[in-house]
Amino acid sequence: MTLPLKHFSPKEFKCSCGCGLGYESMKESVLTLVDNIRAKCGFPIIVTSSIRCPKHNKKIGGVKNSFHCQGLACDLTPLKKDNFELLCVVSEKLNPNGGVGIYPKNIFVHVDCRGQRARWLNG
Repeated sequence: MTLPLKHFSPKEFKCSCGCGLGYESMKESVLTLVDNIRAKCGFPIIVTSSIRCPKHNKKIGGVKNSFHCQGLACDLTPLKKDNFELLCVVSEKLNPNGGVGIYPKNIFVHVDCRGQRARWLNG
């Protein structure tokens, strides 16, 4: 996968455990989605979680069939916490046929390209 991104670098999409899994394992659909979200928002966004190896996913309590493990999901947080609400609105608008989970307590939005609409609020 060598999709050029305008707003993110490939190193932002690595598994947090350091196993080496990264950008090349992400699906084009989710990379395009997060790039479009960033463009529409107009402010810096941090990828807090993207691709995960099964071992890391289990360690952090992720669900067994996590879209993160399939390269189909990212968790995003705005650099400035004041922009969280707009990030939520834009994520929902630009991902009508995917998953959007809002986590206000931890200030992040989960987006995935599962192929069907799913929405949830956690916390």
